[in-house]
Amino acid sequence: MSDTHLHLGLDAGELSLKAVLYDAKEKSVVRVGVLDVPVPPLNDITTFESALQTWLSENSITEWDSVSLTVSSFRAIVRQLFVPPETPDMTEYLSWYLSTVINDSPKNYLMDFQIISGNKESGWTVMFIALREEWVNGVRKGFRNKKLSPQIMNVDVASFMNLVELGDEDPSKLRCIIKADIAGVSIMWISKNNLRVLRGVSTLELVGRAQADAYKILSEGIAQQIELSQSENSVNTEKVLICGDISTDPLFMEILTSRLPELQFELLSSFPKIQVAASEEETALLPLCMGALGVAVQAAEVKA
Repeated sequence: MSDTHLHLGLDAGELSLKAVLYDAKEKSVVRVGVLDVPVPPLNDITTFESALQTWLSENSITEWDSVSLTVSSFRAIVRQLFVPPETPDMTEYLSWYLSTVINDSPKNYLMDFQIISGNKESGWTVMFIALREEWVNGVRKGFRNKKLSPQIMNVDVASFMNLVELGDEDPSKLRCIIKADIAGVSIMWISKNNLRVLRGVSTLELVGRAQADAYKILSEGIAQQIELSQSENSVNTEKVLICGDISTDPLFMEILTSRLPELQFELLSSFPKIQVAASEEETALLPLCMGALGVAVQAAEVKA
């Protein structure tokens, strides 16, 4: 790898691939792209690689320090768990937990966890992520150009947790973020080191419906999940940060805000601690690419 301080973050959607080139030295977004692909890129790595190489070539991008990939939390098992103090081996405990929520052997999954707080006297709170090993290996080994193979793979909620500290508010403060993608909607209450709530709204039943009708059904599902989060998880908010594929669609936002008039919706499009050196046209794509930016920032921190 070169020493350019450039980190390429990718977010693989249903029929698109989002890319952000981040300069860690300047703390700046250099390029932003949303690449349309004919098939889900994670299901066809050849198409994934071809679309990415075309974008890199068109933008004369030839050197970078790392490639990282974030995927939807719908493709993973993501939990914030309490691990009892008497646990002799945390990995074994998490493997046991995984066995209780899947109909498969935990050996077929790659597990990762981050200790959020705690100690051996009181126990630990951890963020736990599990992805199918076969799928992860297929992604990593599927690239013919190994320079493009992701060194870091993560889920979108973790990417957003990386971005929290770049805002102008206290990074320990919980905030509600909605990632509204065509493949599904993720609703999360997070801080830098806390995943309090993660809920999802499926978009499968919207296939074939008129756009306005689909947006009404989706907005109702989002409202229900927010209300359940408030009642079951004891979280509250007046402001919601929103991003993702349809976050910039005026019709969707009109329907969503009319369903939840008590909430203030703000497009997640910039951070005070990050400059944007991309063109105006590319900058307008940033709300769709926040997951890619978050995982690029993570890669930069790992390399630092």
